[in-house]
Amino acid sequence: MLNIRMILELIAYSTLLANETLVKQRIENDRTQGNQAKDIEQMTRAESVLKKVERANPQFFPVPLATAKVENGELHIADWDHRGQAFSKAEWLELYQFVNDQLHVRNPFSPSPPLTSRRTIREWADQLHNFLLLHRITLLGGESAVVQLGGLDGKTKATFKHVGPPDRMEFEWGR
Repeated sequence: MLNIRMILELIAYSTLLANETLVKQRIENDRTQGNQAKDIEQMTRAESVLKKVERANPQFFPVPLATAKVENGELHIADWDHRGQAFSKAEWLELYQFVNDQLHVRNPFSPSPPLTSRRTIREWADQLHNFLLLHRITLLGGESAVVQLGGLDGKTKATFKHVGPPDRMEFEWGR
């Protein structure tokens, strides 16, 4: 459970890192308007981080890709995962809340029942794994990047490739 929570936190903080400049601008704008806003360095709760990043970039959450293949040195994204196997922001929140509930001692006087999950931990872990293997991130302004964990050659590695506008979903696969 703790490992899954840490993975969820890494997803949240990676979205913050990818949108750092934008989030800092949003914080500065909030302060200019007289609102109190935490500095980016003070953000410690993953759920709050996602909300802050979403305010700055509504398309921030990574989109899982179903398949990719290399033809003539170019990576082609074959299709998006529309079969309900994608890992969405709503599912991130659901799993994060469930894992937190399981990891913390429950108040015996709490009137609400303990959270239950519609999936087993193994099913959640498999879905997270598939989500992280190949996904696209969209930065504000429409620039995209594809993130691949594990190489096309079968060797373990992480690759981050700039793609450009979301409608151009192929790019040169450099080494």
